[in-house]
Amino acid sequence: MRQAGITISHLLEHAIKDEKDFAAVGYIFEHARVEENYAEYDQYRSQIGDRGVAAAFVNLAGSPMHLIVRELMPFDSFYYALNDSPGEVEGLGQKIGAYWRRVMEVACGCEAEVVFVGANYDISTTPPPFFARYIKPWLRMYADQLHRRGKYLLTHVDGENTGLLDHYLQSGFDIADSICPAPMTKLTLRKVREHFAGRITIMGGLPSVALLKESMNDSEFEKFVAGLFADLGDGRGQILGISDTTPPAAQWERLVRVGQMARDFGAIAGRAGD
Repeated sequence: MRQAGITISHLLEHAIKDEKDFAAVGYIFEHARVEENYAEYDQYRSQIGDRGVAAAFVNLAGSPMHLIVRELMPFDSFYYALNDSPGEVEGLGQKIGAYWRRVMEVACGCEAEVVFVGANYDISTTPPPFFARYIKPWLRMYADQLHRRGKYLLTHVDGENTGLLDHYLQSGFDIADSICPAPMTKLTLRKVREHFAGRITIMGGLPSVALLKESMNDSEFEKFVAGLFADLGDGRGQILGISDTTPPAAQWERLVRVGQMARDFGAIAGRAGD
């Protein structure tokens, strides 16, 4: 997997096969010891230097319950169990929560300016009621602790965000990483920017399909990116990037073109700001 460029491990077997495993898994998390490893983060930050901000990565799950559905149980089994035995599933989430708070304390204590917690929310996998009840409070706790230390919370929101934007604002995080707009999702970049109203910084905004000739011909590409830069307004609160990542078949010329347009836009926006 490493040789193929894959950096997120593939899950071969879930820890929880059925509800009989809740007690054992809960015990493990309740008694897990969390140790700081700030030295490796400091080394990573030194490697980045002044080329960018070295965010400290914590977990792809945004909360204990999100961890269960992401990594500990099959997706369908989790939602069946949550419907049939909500008390038992939530009880497991509370046990994992004890571990989560220990991780939170260590993560917030590192030297990072930005801490990365949670990823891959989507209206179909983390629908608004689930997000509001089981993810939002934990992101809010992280955000509050980091803000007290003068730090920022980043979370990865590359899915279909329809119905979730208000919850994002209420979560208190600072950076929405990898916002992926239409045509890959239903929301335009303009819509998301207007909804956030400068309260959340957006990373991303350029859907990866725009770089593929089989998805957009040259004329369609030029029209699309022109509209995208128009959607940026004054560009405040935007870190332009490719959502979710650059595909292997991306056209290099299109990457260069977007880069040049970004430089031109930045110069214009800068003069307008002055």
